[in-house]
Amino acid sequence: MSLFDSTTIVEFMRNNIVKCGVANPEGRLISDRGTVKIRPIEAMGNIGGKPLGKVYWFEFVNAADASDDLLEIYWAPYFGNDAAPPTILGNDSNFMFTAVMSGCSFGVGSSPGNGVVGVSHANAMNSGDKSNTGLEGDAAMSQQKNVQQHMLYSKDVSQRVISYDAYMKVDGALDLGMQSTTFGVHELNQSWSFYTLKYKYLGGGSYVHFGVERQISGVV
Repeated sequence: MSLFDSTTIVEFMRNNIVKCGVANPEGRLISDRGTVKIRPIEAMGNIGGKPLGKVYWFEFVNAADASDDLLEIYWAPYFGNDAAPPTILGNDSNFMFTAVMSGCSFGVGSSPGNGVVGVSHANAMNSGDKSNTGLEGDAAMSQQKNVQQHMLYSKDVSQRVISYDAYMKVDGALDLGMQSTTFGVHELNQSWSFYTLKYKYLGGGSYVHFGVERQISGVV
């Protein structure tokens, strides 16, 4: 029995912080695209403004593990200083997650309308405010959109990119301490919606939850 459905997982994210790592049980980077099994593990930490909220991290487990507390997800990998090849989301899972975003962008391609769509996690910033090309700010973001458009084979991917300014701004100003757990949800054979869970780590085990926003939906 699944831990979540397409409604309860969004509600869970609204009330907790989930940190997405990039390592499998052997400590190697999760770079394989496709479905993986995870287990939410409660971590140390408290969330300002959400006294009942908890901090979790995802433990990647062996594919043969059949425990009841597992969730099977699509994993869109992250490659440092590069754009990851597209991950094709389909109907093997209702959920997609990618590694924590703290200056990266996430692009969504076109869909034939049956729950299948390509996505890619790309590095949009490096060393604070520069991309791996040395470009800064809007120029870096424009360059990453071009890369993702090519990789996702979409003529209109620029309208379907979650860029750093979608989750790193507080009251209109860029805050380099902001991070996003970016995730996707759909019902089988239906279109995907993609969300950002925005949060900031203050140090000493303290976090601030800045809410969950639906960034892209009804991809066609």
